[in-house]
Amino acid sequence: MVLPLVCLSQVKSLEHRQVIPLEDWLFKKGKHYNAQQVNYDDTHFEEVKVPHTYSMDAIENLGYYRGETWYRTQVSLTESMKDERIFIRFEGVGQEATVFVNGNRINKNIGGYAAFCYEITHAVNFEKENSIAVMVTNEPNFKRIPVNDKLFNHYGGMYRKVQLFSTPKLAIDPTFYASPGVFVEVKKLSTKNAFIEVRTHISSSSLAEKASLKLVIKDAKGRKVASSEEEVILDKKKDIVASTLNIPKPELWNGRKNPYLYTVEVELSNAETTDKVEQNFGLRDFEIDANGGFYLNGKSYPLYGVNMHEDWKSVGPALSEDHHIQDMDFVDELGATTLRTAHYQHSDMVYDLADKKGILVWTEIPFVHDYSGREGENAEEQLKALIYQNYNHPSVFVWGIWNEVRAHKSPDEACVDITQDLVKLAHQLDPSRPTISASDKGMVSNMGNITDLQAWNKYFGWYYDTYQDMGVWLDQSHTDFPERPLAISEFGIGGNIAQQDRSKLQKPVGDYFPETEQTHYHEVTWKILKDRPFVWGSYV
Repeated sequence: MVLPLVCLSQVKSLEHRQVIPLEDWLFKKGKHYNAQQVNYDDTHFEEVKVPHTYSMDAIENLGYYRGETWYRTQVSLTESMKDERIFIRFEGVGQEATVFVNGNRINKNIGGYAAFCYEITHAVNFEKENSIAVMVTNEPNFKRIPVNDKLFNHYGGMYRKVQLFSTPKLAIDPTFYASPGVFVEVKKLSTKNAFIEVRTHISSSSLAEKASLKLVIKDAKGRKVASSEEEVILDKKKDIVASTLNIPKPELWNGRKNPYLYTVEVELSNAETTDKVEQNFGLRDFEIDANGGFYLNGKSYPLYGVNMHEDWKSVGPALSEDHHIQDMDFVDELGATTLRTAHYQHSDMVYDLADKKGILVWTEIPFVHDYSGREGENAEEQLKALIYQNYNHPSVFVWGIWNEVRAHKSPDEACVDITQDLVKLAHQLDPSRPTISASDKGMVSNMGNITDLQAWNKYFGWYYDTYQDMGVWLDQSHTDFPERPLAISEFGIGGNIAQQDRSKLQKPVGDYFPETEQTHYHEVTWKILKDRPFVWGSYV
C-alpha cells in the first residue's frame, strides 16, 4: 500500500510549527570569494531545486567533482513569525556545510548524513528579504567519517530538505542535535502496564519563566490512554523535564504482524504562547539468542532483509518523497522483516515508513573501511545525531558502529580505540539498544566483538569458495563459538536484468552478471539460512 504524501511530507516535530520550505536556490561550483555577502553578484549562478546534488557525473565516472560549491537563496518571513524565534533545519548536506544568514556566519556542520538545525533569530529581519548562503564541500577530510569515498559516492550537495521554521520564545528545543526534543523511554513493560518516561528538552529566551508542560498519549485510533500536566519554572535557558506515565493494557509494536504506534503530544505553554511537538512511538522488547535467533516480544521472529543505499540512477542521493516510498514499498514487497541502512543515517522518512510497515531497522554511522585515527571526535558527533534523531522509532533495534574497518596489524590500532569509545558512548545515550558492527574477517579479529553484536559480510561463491560454503562456515562457526549470536550482514552476487545467459558469467569483476545466476545463488543461499535458526539475521 502506498501511503499518501500528505502524511509524510513534514518532519513529525515540525507539524505544529510555521514552516517555510526552502526549495529554490542559486548554485555554482567552485570557490567564490565573499559569496556569503548579501550584495554578492550571483547572476552567473544556475537555478536549482533542493533536494539537489552536484556530482551526478560520479554515476558515469565522468569528472566526479569533489570540492567547494555555493548555494544562495532569498526568503521573506511572514508577519505571524515576527514575535517568534526563527530556525533553519537541513535534513542532510554532503559532506560539510557552512551556513550564513544576511552575511553573518551561523555555524558549520561536518558530516553528510544527519540533520542539523540552527537558531537564526539574531540574524534575520522582517523589513526585507533575508539572504541565506551555504558553502558546501564534498572533498575528502581525514578528520570526518567516512575519510574517503572508496566504498560509495560522496555526491555532495543539499540533497535532502531545507526548512525555515519558527517557535514561540518558550519552546521545545529543536536544536538539540536536530532531534524532536522529546524522548520516549520504556521503563517497564508487561501485559498489564507500560511505564514510560518522556524527557522534554525546553529552551527559553528568558530566565525564571513559568510554564505548563502537558503530555497526552493517544493510541492508534486517537483515543487518550494517559496524560499528565505539571508546572515548570526555568532557572536556566535550557532544561530537561522528565515525566512518567502509565499506559494500561498496552498493545505491542509487533513487527509486520502488528506495527502498532502510539503518539505522545507534548505542549509547553505560558500565559501567551504554546509550542507543541508530537512523536510516534511503539512498545516492544526483543532479545537475541545464540541458538534460537531473534525474538520479538518473546516469540521467534527471524530477521530476513536487505541492505539499502539512498541512491537512484536518475538523481543520485537527492531522492524525492516518491523515491523513498517506492524504495520502502520494494522492501515491503520482498517480505523483508528487517532493513540495514547501509552505510549511513538515512532520511527521516525511511524510519517513519519502517515504523508504519513493521520493518526492523539496523541503522549506522559511516565509519567504513579506511581510517585515519583522527576522525574519532567527528564519529562521536555523528553517532550522537544518529541516536538522538532516531531514538523514538520502534523499528530501530541496533546502532551500527562500523562496516569492514580493519585493524590489520594489532589490537592497539586507533580504529580499535575509536570503536571502544563509540560503544561506550552509545551505551550512555541509549542503554536499551545494543551496538553492532559488520566484519569481513573471521570469527576472531582485532576489531571483532568489541560491539555488543558482531555480524559478518560473507560473499561465498563470488569472491571466494562456493555458494554451499556459506552453510559450512556457519555450522563451523556455531560449533566453535556456541555462545556467540551469528548474523550475516551482507551476502549476494552481482546481477543484471538485461543479461540472462549463465554460461557467460564473469565474477567477481567483469561485464556480464546474468540475473538467472543471481536467482540461482539466492535459491541456494535462502535454504542455507532458513534452515539454521541460530542465524538471527541476514541481509542481501
